[in-house]
Amino acid sequence: HLEEPAWRSAPPIPLDRDYRGRPAGPETLARLLWTPDALFFSFDCAYDALDVDEAAPTDVEYARLYEHDAVEVFLDEAPASHRTYRELEVSPVGHTLDLAVNLARRPRGDASWSSGMTVSTSLDRAARRFVVEARVPAQAFGRGSLRPRDLRVGLYRIAGPRGHRTFLARFPTYSTRPDFHVPDLFGWMR
Repeated sequence: HLEEPAWRSAPPIPLDRDYRGRPAGPETLARLLWTPDALFFSFDCAYDALDVDEAAPTDVEYARLYEHDAVEVFLDEAPASHRTYRELEVSPVGHTLDLAVNLARRPRGDASWSSGMTVSTSLDRAARRFVVEARVPAQAFGRGSLRPRDLRVGLYRIAGPRGHRTFLARFPTYSTRPDFHVPDLFGWMR
């Protein structure tokens, strides 16, 4: 829970730019924590309007989650490759999608890969906020333990209904259309 001391000690990372690098909202604060066994991420998000499929089950992957409101974490555990990385998506109501991405292939996302992440979400409609928290085991990266200094990361959010979407990026991609798949612009975990 974000009230736990560990989360309070993690500095908030604002996503206050769009994919082109222009100032944008709604307010989105990400946090990252790690232990040798797992990576943890959270997003605390305000919203004006949500686009979520509340009728869809949350116990199976949602194949086209990126067509709705979602937070996304891209992790590159082999930064020398620059063409392969992992994509983790979570909706405000707990839908998930995790992909092994290889930009040299079509389709570029392999949905058969599973991170084994566990998620928790809370949605406060009165306050117009939602929180996403996730745990990703080190085994998701083929490792017995994590060393975050070896991970590049991209933090993103798709917000709002179709036709009025905002594509927030901690590390803008400066693409001509919304596209978060620019691993050369991912940041480094410290």
